[in-house]
Amino acid sequence: MRANYFLDRMEDLYTALMRFDYPDAIVAVRRKQDVARSLLEKTRGEVAVAASAMNLQGKIDELLKKM
Repeated sequence: MRANYFLDRMEDLYTALMRFDYPDAIVAVRRKQDVARSLLEKTRGEVAVAASAMNLQGKIDELLKKM
């Protein structure tokens, strides 16, 4: 599934972003890290739902062919 490729890239970017650990007074990176984590988790959930839906649709199509 192509979405998994992009999810992997998002995880790579998130991992790179998490390497930064500076005080907020110097660089306000903590907020960006939090937003990235939130987006990654939401995307991971959406990809899982889409994969399940595709699997279910495949099963329905198989069942309809047998009828």
